[in-house]
Amino acid sequence: MEKKNNEISNEVERENKKIFNGVNDISREAFDEIKEKHIKPKPKWEFILKEYVIWVFAGASFLVGSLAVAVIIHMTSNNDWDLYDKVSGNLLSFIFATLPYFWLILLAAFIALAFYNFKHTKSGYRFSLRLLVAGSILASVFLGIFFYSVGLGWTIDKVFSERLPFYDRLIFHRRMIWDNPGRGMMAGRIISDLGGGEFSLKDLDDKIWMMHGQISSTTPWVPFAEHEMIKIIGEPMDDFNFRVREVRPWPGCGSPDPAPCSMMFHP
Repeated sequence: MEKKNNEISNEVERENKKIFNGVNDISREAFDEIKEKHIKPKPKWEFILKEYVIWVFAGASFLVGSLAVAVIIHMTSNNDWDLYDKVSGNLLSFIFATLPYFWLILLAAFIALAFYNFKHTKSGYRFSLRLLVAGSILASVFLGIFFYSVGLGWTIDKVFSERLPFYDRLIFHRRMIWDNPGRGMMAGRIISDLGGGEFSLKDLDDKIWMMHGQISSTTPWVPFAEHEMIKIIGEPMDDFNFRVREVRPWPGCGSPDPAPCSMMFHP
């Protein structure tokens, strides 16, 4: 029995030596490679800087996503829902035709980017995929609601519409709805105010129209001034004259609770 125990003990010792020698061989190879390639350990500040950079990118992605939420809320609340029957005939078709796809795609992209960056932070591995995705979406929505409430959604939409020529092509439903004088809906830029309820306007196809109508009520949310973009409801009198019933701001109202959000006219 004692002899058998000694044999087992010797066998274990031989195996341990093999393991030890194997570890030594690996360590020796690693050391030789470090020496050959002149590899130096990275200083601690590089790891700290990388962590900060990742957090900055994650925060920036989250911020842009929240701003996208603010614009989505703004565009949804100013979607001219009362005109759906004139545009597409039924509400469901109108919803699919007027969804702000550009901003929805932007939101999804930046939420994914924020998630990716956060996942690569020092403690990001501790959180599950489902928790990170849900947390990113909820946080973006709540911050986006705040941004919308202070008018940032309207401001971004207005600035993009005025300064980026391709933007209104991306938000194609505006042209679809408001480039239709035959149905009594038109949009364009005011060229000059002629007084007496008349003004000239260049529509979305660069055609000049003479607008006729008397203002009966005004609101600061409708920028009725030269060079401003507006939306108009009325009816065509001929190929160059248009009877105005109502004017709305082109990018929508700048407040979540405007009252009213249009300028009414009468013949």
